[in-house]
Amino acid sequence: MTEHEQMQEQIRAGLLEGLIQTVIQVFETMAWSRITYQGEQPRKHFVLASQTCGLIGIRGARDGLVGVALDRHLGLEIVSRITGLPVPNIELEDLADGIAELANMICGGMKAKAGIHGLDLTPPLAVIGQDATVHWKTAHPVRELTFMLDRDIIRVLVSI
Repeated sequence: MTEHEQMQEQIRAGLLEGLIQTVIQVFETMAWSRITYQGEQPRKHFVLASQTCGLIGIRGARDGLVGVALDRHLGLEIVSRITGLPVPNIELEDLADGIAELANMICGGMKAKAGIHGLDLTPPLAVIGQDATVHWKTAHPVRELTFMLDRDIIRVLVSI
């Protein structure tokens, strides 16, 4: 492995560890509930298929994409806690803004915890819908990180 490849692997490992720590921290803060990391699995493709997804691109010392996917009922509950709005009062725009902000908090925390300079995050993107599927073509390996929040599954796909 070349020196450049070693440095890239260190960046990737630091970002993954920072991502896991931050997902736990953000959801425990927002959901006021214990969240557990269940593990990761390699995926052939970066495909998010859920009712609410937040995406952030990474550029600079390492390029990639991070996506957070959760079912609509959990997305509504988390956005309710972020905004202070009761779930029945959350409009589609509120849900999209909240999910985008959730992705932003997670990726910002990942970047800070990894302590890697020279990384820029794109503005967050929210995808909301019954049959929404996000497919991103990438040359980087894709990992699906799974977390459990009570009985709900939170999936985080990362390609860095």
